[in-house]
Amino acid sequence: MTILKGNTGGVVYRQAPGYKYYYFSISRDGRFSLSLNNGNHYQPLKSGSSAAIHTGQDQTNVLGIVAQGSAIGVYVNNQHITTVFNTTFRAGRIGAAAESIDGSVTDVAFSNVMVWTL
Repeated sequence: MTILKGNTGGVVYRQAPGYKYYYFSISRDGRFSLSLNNGNHYQPLKSGSSAAIHTGQDQTNVLGIVAQGSAIGVYVNNQHITTVFNTTFRAGRIGAAAESIDGSVTDVAFSNVMVWTL
């Protein structure tokens, strides 16, 4: 994933109908966020910063998510960032996301997306 313009990009996964999903995102200033949206409420699960994130605009970062049962591990550039345990959603679709934190235009490029069944 490469943030070409703007703030934040990430992956939506275990997406269910009605805007229900988990969301793992990173920002170009080195912050990450892992959250849950149950359709009515946005719930942060874990956030922080990581030296594993390549900061700045036009920097490529490899995102990884291992969602197995209630354990959700997230990785950036092959480095483990955090693991949380949550049983709200167990399956669903995946998708790419671009997010504007300050209202500016955000453009994020994704390539070489891979999905495996564990």
